[in-house]
Amino acid sequence: MIAFVIGVNFSISLLCFYVAWRIWHLNRTINQVERLLTRTERQLYSLLSGSPASIQRGQQGVASLRKQYRKLQFQTQQLQRILAIASLFTTLLPFRRSSRPKTNKPSSRVSETLKNSPKHYSS
Repeated sequence: MIAFVIGVNFSISLLCFYVAWRIWHLNRTINQVERLLTRTERQLYSLLSGSPASIQRGQQGVASLRKQYRKLQFQTQQLQRILAIASLFTTLLPFRRSSRPKTNKPSSRVSETLKNSPKHYSS
């Protein structure tokens, strides 16, 4: 009977030792994960700590570009109105064209002068 009690106690103690060993490994794994997460968090913090200022500068740049775009849009509308008025004037008041036809040929008098002029060649 004593041998049975000693065997059961020994089995219970082995089971408890196994559970303690597993808990110890689990604790070690949790500590490794915690160190990894802490290191990652520090690296991300140092990487992203300048982000709010960069985002702020970007937002200011976008606001400035939008303002310039609105200004250019207004100027474009004004220019389109001016061109529309100019187009209206050109259709209502056609410009006079000269009655002389434009030619690219030299006048006949100049052609005659060039033909009759003596040619001098220097040798």
